[in-house]
Amino acid sequence: MKKRFLGYGLIIVLFAGCSAVSSPKAVAQKFFTAVEKNDAQAIAETTTPETLQLIVLFGSALQEQMKEEGPFKIGTETINGDTAAVALTYENGKKDTIDLVKVDGKWKVTIDQ
Repeated sequence: MKKRFLGYGLIIVLFAGCSAVSSPKAVAQKFFTAVEKNDAQAIAETTTPETLQLIVLFGSALQEQMKEEGPFKIGTETINGDTAAVALTYENGKKDTIDLVKVDGKWKVTIDQ
């Protein structure tokens, strides 16, 4: 019995670790890192299909905007059902958010035109 309990405990810990990796905040961080490094595969994994199309068209403009705005910190995430917003605070004090939606159980960055 004791061994079985420990086995279930390990499974719970593994699932808890997986959920932390796929949080809106973690996905936003992965997205920004991917844009910065021009990592097409990671960008595709972290965005909705519509957002991916926009990035294909305007990706260089997004990279330029990120350079102009300067370094930022990712703050708190606010989840409301299948939508989420992650707060961004730039070094110059400017604040912004990035929106995410749940697609097939995974958080994806969504950018409107």
